[in-house]
Amino acid sequence: MIALTFPLMLMLLIPVIVLEGLLCKKWLGLTNWEAMKSNAVSNLVSTLVGIPLAWAIMLGLQFGAMASVERSHFLVSNSPLATVVGLLLSSAWIPPAEGSNAWWIPAAILVLLVPFFFASYGIEYFTMTYMIGRPSGGPENLARPRIRTAVRNANLVTYGAMFVAASIWLIYLWATFIPPTIVDFRPTDFQLKVDKGFFYSIGDELKYSDELNPQAPSLFRGEVQYFQVSPDSSKLAVVANGRLLVVGPEKPSVREVAPVDSIYRDPKPMGQSFYRDQDFQWSEDSLYLYLIRDEYYGSRGSQLFSSKGELWKYAVQTGELHLVLKPFPADTYFFGQNGGIYFSVPTESGDLQLKYFDGSRVTDVGMPNTGSISPDQLSANSVESPFFSFSIVDYQRAVIAEKEVELVIDQQDGSEKLQIAKKPYLAFARGGGRKEAFYCADISSSVFLPGDRYFLFNASCKNYEGQLLVDTETGNYRKLPQKTRVYPTMNTNTNQHYRISSGGVLPN
Repeated sequence: MIALTFPLMLMLLIPVIVLEGLLCKKWLGLTNWEAMKSNAVSNLVSTLVGIPLAWAIMLGLQFGAMASVERSHFLVSNSPLATVVGLLLSSAWIPPAEGSNAWWIPAAILVLLVPFFFASYGIEYFTMTYMIGRPSGGPENLARPRIRTAVRNANLVTYGAMFVAASIWLIYLWATFIPPTIVDFRPTDFQLKVDKGFFYSIGDELKYSDELNPQAPSLFRGEVQYFQVSPDSSKLAVVANGRLLVVGPEKPSVREVAPVDSIYRDPKPMGQSFYRDQDFQWSEDSLYLYLIRDEYYGSRGSQLFSSKGELWKYAVQTGELHLVLKPFPADTYFFGQNGGIYFSVPTESGDLQLKYFDGSRVTDVGMPNTGSISPDQLSANSVESPFFSFSIVDYQRAVIAEKEVELVIDQQDGSEKLQIAKKPYLAFARGGGRKEAFYCADISSSVFLPGDRYFLFNASCKNYEGQLLVDTETGNYRKLPQKTRVYPTMNTNTNQHYRISSGGVLPN
């Protein structure tokens, strides 16, 4: 969301023009008409040219800082200095400012008032000099030095008033803010072990173990953007540092599949071939990883259904890449028996048509835009056993709902309770200002560890900020190291609650 400074400046334009006109009239000895006219024009030019230019420069600095995040751990750290620097660099474009982040709006306004002041002062000075300035020998009160001083002082008064108003707003939010907390926060340090190994990361170190052990050997270091756990849970396909990798506990622990890029890249490097950084899938036997090769071309949108697309597969044991199907104008696909591949492509009318590739030819499956297709309708020869690995978004939408994980408001005391299968575990006291209330638990990015006994979720509270792990059998919970992330397995073998449509496999 764009910081509210620019719209605020537009709303304040009329009173600013009036106030600066009165000041310039007094300091330059102008008539009412001369003062208002020259000041209105100069303010209009600074608002339409100067302020947008200053905002664009700040936005460019912000994008430059964002591009350097991967090269600098400082910009993404939790230190107070990093927070201040981040605010200074991101004031032109801030995320939704709600709850504990409501102070971002007045803070961003205070930051942007500085470049806006210099832009307004410079452009208004040159505009008023052009309109009412007099050369040497003319009236002394209209000489350029006098105009420069008058415009500077008038802007100091108006911007000073806005600075004071934004400061009062910021102080008010700070004074009336009540931080949310975890009620009766008593974490323990219980031992954790599950029946089989799983992938997790602490910070940017990827690990594999049957427990969340910070001392476990690191398999790979890097920020994981996208991932897919193999069906046998022994390998993890990850996108990190612009590469698609297969990581596992066995040597070699890291195998590079290919450099990857985003289909959402803007601007597009036309004609450049690349492998997509999303839409990769494991085969059911965990021996092959499928990925889409594409080429940037002029298209409306992200070229999701690309006429340049090709389906490739990577053999984990040999490290070889092989072309499977070309063209492959799809982003969603799943597997059938005997190596068959089902994929969804758009029709000329905009509907989706499910197709089947048996290794030699492509045929249509059912009618376009079909909402539900049973497995016995997929193949004419036998009942299929489709295989598909779900994304983390599918996991959180389906599994969290299936396990009945909820955040429920207690109508008596106003607290929010974490419930799993109707059983309450932790309670959270609400925070906020005088007009709004919010809580600090977040289950949108939560996961269960293998076996579904332990539940990991995020909290951003006054008395604790980070990840917590709940033992659903005992009710105990423990703190986890900062930035702990678990990579769950979810596919059509582990979760039978799904349906097949013309658009592919969807979780119920």
